[in-house]
Amino acid sequence: MLDDIQRYFSNNVYVLLAYRHKQLFNSILDKKLGDNRELLTKGYIADGEIFEQTAKYIEKILPVTQQVFLNIENNSAEDILKNIVIDCADTEGIGSIEEFILNKIKETTNIEIKPIDQRENTQYIFPTTLRNFLKQVQFLEGLELMDESKKGKSIEKIINNIKSYYTYYYNKISSELSVDLMCIVDDWNSVNNDTKNLTLVAALINKMEKDNIVFDENIKIIAERQAYNIMMGDVFQVMEIFKEKYRGDVVKSHFIYSLKVLYQAKLLLALHSYQLNENKEDLYDYLDLINGKIIPIILFILVN
Repeated sequence: MLDDIQRYFSNNVYVLLAYRHKQLFNSILDKKLGDNRELLTKGYIADGEIFEQTAKYIEKILPVTQQVFLNIENNSAEDILKNIVIDCADTEGIGSIEEFILNKIKETTNIEIKPIDQRENTQYIFPTTLRNFLKQVQFLEGLELMDESKKGKSIEKIINNIKSYYTYYYNKISSELSVDLMCIVDDWNSVNNDTKNLTLVAALINKMEKDNIVFDENIKIIAERQAYNIMMGDVFQVMEIFKEKYRGDVVKSHFIYSLKVLYQAKLLLALHSYQLNENKEDLYDYLDLINGKIIPIILFILVN
């Protein structure tokens, strides 16, 4: 039907179409999942790509800027949007657009996206246009709410929310970062947890060397260690040096910030998976990122 509307009506004709966003999204998503089932099964494409295709398809046919939201459901995204956009007043506990986004992500995923370092507080963190804000609200409203009375179910929902947010955020930064920086993220994302720290440290050092950045030679020694012996503190140290050497470069500050968000999601995903299933591999995934493989074995004995 959406294709027919686009194909047969000219720009001079106004079409009024009432629909529920979630129903339309799920309907198109189901069809695309069916059409791509074989590719998904064989691992040629990921679920996140189908979600992204669906969102872009709806945006193309029904641009957000041409939509009028109706106040039909209580606590809907439209209600929240109305309260926030009009005057950012402290309505229903919402103080500002930024606070709404921070609180919504925190309560549904446990991910904290507020930057500690003000150098990372760039224009990329929060939406700067109404269209982008609408997109983010629609995504956040689709995340599952926690039910504290059902611990297992709540953890399962958090895990699903983290996976959804990871895919959403990954797609978001792919259009914000330069190609060379996104390649670093892609390489980091593609390796197992036990080599993520080494992969990132080596890439950051290599990037600085290519750009003829002068830095302490002792830092290079970190990248020469075995993968199991590169700890989270080492990664953070190299991140901070990288950020300092490119001081004033907003995109590179956002790059480091984004890596921290993705690290946080990976850590929480492994930790909550262990809470849910008590699978040793999930605990090792978590500890691999924190300390490498020397200390985790000792910690595993202690927690059991």
